[in-house]
Amino acid sequence: MNGTKLLSPKVQTYNIKGTIENVLNLRNIKLRDALNVVKNEQISVLGYGSQGRGQSLNLRDQNYPVILGLRK
Repeated sequence: MNGTKLLSPKVQTYNIKGTIENVLNLRNIKLRDALNVVKNEQISVLGYGSQGRGQSLNLRDQNYPVILGLRK
């Protein structure tokens, strides 16, 4: 990474109606570094909402391997 320090994402925990969710805060991560993490990985999008189709197609158009999982 050209001698730059890779910052770690911070994990924030939320309690949403009794369900605990751990969320990565990526504000301190550079986009280039984040893309390097997933460049050789399969990306799965499960049950997407109104923006999911467009975001999935955008990933595919950027040559990321994407799998969609939809409910019948």
